[in-house]
Amino acid sequence: MNGLAMILLVIFVDPKIALLTEQVMEGRQERREIDKIVGLLMLSRLLGTILAQALLVPAAYWIVWICPLFHVK
Repeated sequence: MNGLAMILLVIFVDPKIALLTEQVMEGRQERREIDKIVGLLMLSRLLGTILAQALLVPAAYWIVWICPLFHVK
């Protein structure tokens, strides 16, 4: 899952951030735009971490429930 997230980040997010950074450096965009994007990225990572922690125990119970169906010991 983490690898997939990294691939999606590199394909979709990094090029847009790089382009915005270049535009800010050249003065074609305001600095607050990049500050807003960085803040949203930090917030999304925090929310993703909280969601992952919230789903950890239910996912473990689901695995315990599903394993006997496949005769996994």
